[in-house]
Amino acid sequence: MSGEIMADGELTGVEIPQRFRSVEIAGKIVRWFQEALSGGADGAYYSTEGFLLSDGNGQSGHYNLIVESGNGAGPEVVRRFASARLEK
Repeated sequence: MSGEIMADGELTGVEIPQRFRSVEIAGKIVRWFQEALSGGADGAYYSTEGFLLSDGNGQSGHYNLIVESGNGAGPEVVRRFASARLEK
């Protein structure tokens, strides 16, 4: 993940190794990660890997979910991702 942190009174760019986690979305286990730190007017960005879902009629779609929140918002992000549903 990338972002900026305050170091010695100056914003400094940082790169942090990615840590993948998993969440169940509409019955499918999907990996997700924090892709960017929060900073300035922007929150931290959390994304799922791309995944395929199919409805009961055989219609399929490819999805990637993104949530903006604060740093360290893992439980809230999991709740938001897990709330995604296919409409019938």
